[in-house]
Amino acid sequence: MYKNLALDAYEAAAVFIHKKQLLDLENIVRTEEGGMDMCKAIDEMILEGELRGEQRGEQRGEQIGEARGLDLMGRLAKRMWEEGKVKEFIEFACEQDRRDDLLKKYEII
Repeated sequence: MYKNLALDAYEAAAVFIHKKQLLDLENIVRTEEGGMDMCKAIDEMILEGELRGEQRGEQRGEQIGEARGLDLMGRLAKRMWEEGKVKEFIEFACEQDRRDDLLKKYEII
């Protein structure tokens, strides 16, 4: 029954449950008989939701990583400034291979 739902019933369901995505999927879920495959529509909506969730998760992870990096950099800069090691800090900022050594040396990580 839901594998070949009449177009008007499909559209009514989309309006009733306030899901514009169902209307956007009409071309994808139309059956050969002219109806709408509601099961496929729901699967497509779930897939889209998962993809959006993954993208939001990646963005949030990047934000957290950047904030942590800035925090580490700030803590290191403060410690090195206090010890008069400005030249070493500039090396840290410019040379990636020195970063881990200096972060460990100053017990930041």
